[in-house]
Amino acid sequence: MQRRLRSGCAAARNDGAGGPAPSLSMVSARARAYHSGTHAGASAPVPVSVSQRTSRSPILSIRQRWAGGYWRAPPEPLSSNLAESGDGTSVTRSSAAAVRAEVFLAADRPGPAYAAAMAGIETEGQPPTMCEWLLPLAARALADLAQSARDDGESPAELLALLDRLLGNFPAAFREQGTATELYAAQNTAFDMLYRAEDGRARGRAGNAREWIQTADACQAATLRWEEAYSCWRAANALLMRGHSLRPLAATVLRRGLDLAEELQALPILAHLRNLAAGARITAPGQAGAPAAVPAQLPGLTRREREILGFVVAGHTYAEIARHLVISEKTVSSHISNLLRKTGASNRLDLSRLANRSAAAGSAAAGPGPEAAPGRGPAH
Repeated sequence: MQRRLRSGCAAARNDGAGGPAPSLSMVSARARAYHSGTHAGASAPVPVSVSQRTSRSPILSIRQRWAGGYWRAPPEPLSSNLAESGDGTSVTRSSAAAVRAEVFLAADRPGPAYAAAMAGIETEGQPPTMCEWLLPLAARALADLAQSARDDGESPAELLALLDRLLGNFPAAFREQGTATELYAAQNTAFDMLYRAEDGRARGRAGNAREWIQTADACQAATLRWEEAYSCWRAANALLMRGHSLRPLAATVLRRGLDLAEELQALPILAHLRNLAAGARITAPGQAGAPAAVPAQLPGLTRREREILGFVVAGHTYAEIARHLVISEKTVSSHISNLLRKTGASNRLDLSRLANRSAAAGSAAAGPGPEAAPGRGPAH
């Protein structure tokens, strides 16, 4: 478990995150003071809403570049200073922690994401720009690592201990100094709820689906639209994992997230939502009906099982698979039972998630794709 986290920390340092490995014993007293506005040596700016402060922020710039198609996948490796964003927004060391964590998480690299977020949390002196994002991003990285550990048959106990210590040191998301506006207060509440919902996801808390729905609503009220779409994805996934009776609510939340992600062109979140819709057989705009490719990282499957798994990942029903392959539904059911047994998946949704995760791992091992989409300018 520690090997999983240490390798991520080393990767983040190699990509220029800087600073020590993210041991919570190293968290400074100054970082703790971010909550109370008593941070030593910090000035006292009048806070404005996050959405106002980020109208040309590094995180928004990163997201705009995903939406604009300049990156088919998050850029990697990151340069030591993240350079000039191309729209006039300089991503400097003071804001790099949150930006790095966001990019690493979108690239499915939670170890480096955690290291990057902790580098910002441990920063001494002036609170880093975008400090409100740091604790939710750190908790998200730990939740991803905990889920990955469970998927690999490992105990997440050490990761949950890190999360316990993080919450013990920082029970609420960071705030900037000064008298908060009504919108800024709403955004603080939304970041707190994101932080707690990630904790619930890491622990598999029974009420986590409800936490994510409430978080999505809080993000909507706070005009944090990207976070709202992300919360819808997490809520829908949690609802679907709880059983068939919650499927109608899951479909409603999932479509809400899809509509928003489509509007924002939030490409990393949109891909997750579409995969979830396909695996759960929930109709999604633009969802392809052809069988999905089955990754080579799932060994021990017969040719027919791999063929059927492709249809399962694409969201087809037993009857549709049977008609396409000219076999009986009973035969389809038998093959899917074998797939569940061989992969250790608990149901078809879990099977689809495992296949998509293996596909993502295979793509990462194959190396990055083209840096720019056709007709677009070069990645910067």
